[in-house]
Amino acid sequence: MELQQEKVIKEAGDHFTGRNYIEALRSLLQIIPSQPVTEYIKESRDFLEYEIFRDVGKIPVNSDSKITFLLASLISASEIKRYFAYYAQALFDLAEASESLFYYKKASAKALKALRFLDFSNDEKKMYNIIQESRVKIKNLKKNPPMPINIQQEAREWNGNKELKAYWEGLSIPFRKSFMKISVQELKNYVNGDQQTLIEVLKTVQKRQKWKVWICRSCSQKFSSSEACHCHIEEEHLADFKPSDISWINQVWADSHSISVGLWKQVDVVACVQKINTRFEDVKAFEYKDGWCKDWTVTKESDRGSLLQEIRFLLLSLIKHRVISDSFREWIMHMVVKKLDKHDVSKEKIIDCHLEETPQSICFLERDELRPQFFSFYERS
Repeated sequence: MELQQEKVIKEAGDHFTGRNYIEALRSLLQIIPSQPVTEYIKESRDFLEYEIFRDVGKIPVNSDSKITFLLASLISASEIKRYFAYYAQALFDLAEASESLFYYKKASAKALKALRFLDFSNDEKKMYNIIQESRVKIKNLKKNPPMPINIQQEAREWNGNKELKAYWEGLSIPFRKSFMKISVQELKNYVNGDQQTLIEVLKTVQKRQKWKVWICRSCSQKFSSSEACHCHIEEEHLADFKPSDISWINQVWADSHSISVGLWKQVDVVACVQKINTRFEDVKAFEYKDGWCKDWTVTKESDRGSLLQEIRFLLLSLIKHRVISDSFREWIMHMVVKKLDKHDVSKEKIIDCHLEETPQSICFLERDELRPQFFSFYERS
């Protein structure tokens, strides 16, 4: 395995020398973190990552991208335990890019520590330069602190999402898939506290092959889809959610059979008003079957037909789930009374004609009265 890893390190180094940074990083990904590695392999990998991200950070781009890559370089340098010079250099690079007093102080302190362990005069000179330049910068920044960064302005100047998306889409599919993978053990190491909850989540994922589950709030049973959870609540817990202080709609209006078999044809209001006013006794004797009467004159216009069918299906749904109260019937009758009152038909006559007892009264309303009013009431229900 070590020979294979050395080959990977050499391959990545060749790509880095050729400034082919993406291929270099892709090669390094072959050394899986969970695999056992020697100290040499680990330091070689961390050093190459440090150099790659540092080089990319020097490419002239916007400050946000530069700092992102230099932060990545800093993380890699921090893993090289025996050579503090790389860490000091990464801190100084980040301080220069961000003009940060914090990072200049860190860089100076780390360079001072590196001097105690250096054997190479070239690196020793670099550390002295970092200490000297950092101290000058610290002094100047204390006297003249930088202006606050206008984050909103920088966001307008750089559309980072598009650049990152283009970069991501340029990667191969196998690489993208491998990038999204993480070992279970690494995930556990990041979780502090309740490990048992994580174990239960992982068991559920392994069993259902999905990360998302729906949990019943009444009994904590888990479901793999919202539909299955919905059906469970309807079958097992619906009674728990029935309000006790609501007056349910009367039997005729709440009869799904009556709603299903109803005529649901638009009524000719003018002709029906004429019947009420001229043949009131006959109208009072109209026969209703399943809550509907065939003696009311209907119109052939089709502008209300489709809307009435929509209302029919909505009512069936409300009745099925038992979430329709008597206030709905009262609201419909208020609309009908208000409309027929304009045609000199009193509320008493409407009651005598049995319209208050039947959903057919909805068919007396015009399209512009039905759509906005009905759906507004439905959304509030």
